[in-house]
Amino acid sequence: MPTLCERNIWTFYEWAAIIAPIVLMVTHWGIFYVFSQNSHELMQYSKSNEICIAWMYSIMFLFAPLMLIPANYFFKWCSLFRIPFFYFIFINVERVYYGSWFCTNEMVNTHYILIFCIMAVYAFDLMEMYLRNRVKVNAWLSNIFRCDDELTDEEKEEEKDGH
Repeated sequence: MPTLCERNIWTFYEWAAIIAPIVLMVTHWGIFYVFSQNSHELMQYSKSNEICIAWMYSIMFLFAPLMLIPANYFFKWCSLFRIPFFYFIFINVERVYYGSWFCTNEMVNTHYILIFCIMAVYAFDLMEMYLRNRVKVNAWLSNIFRCDDELTDEEKEEEKDGH
């Protein structure tokens, strides 16, 4: 039987494994938007900085997603939480295709297409989840947005008896 501390660590890992890739992906979108508004290249390539760039790139786009793949299996994630992995894979494909560790001005259009495709996948996945569970979702939404004057007679009686 796991202790309270072990359960808390496991819960933290579960939530961090869900939230971290999404935060990394969304912040990358924001940074890329800022970069795309600039007409100059982000950085100029230098042989002396190559090892630093390789280290940052491998930590962010290779090591972190690979460390989260076991969480994908252990927590039996739905496809909604797997979408950032596809994003990271296609970022790597884009970098290999253009032959640059850096985001370059050539990558802007390709990257925007990737971002819009990822948004479309999220939209389709959320729509699928809604259609699969629409009875539960509609009941939940109707309970949230129901006014007090829409209470049934039975609910009004229970409310009176409770006060």
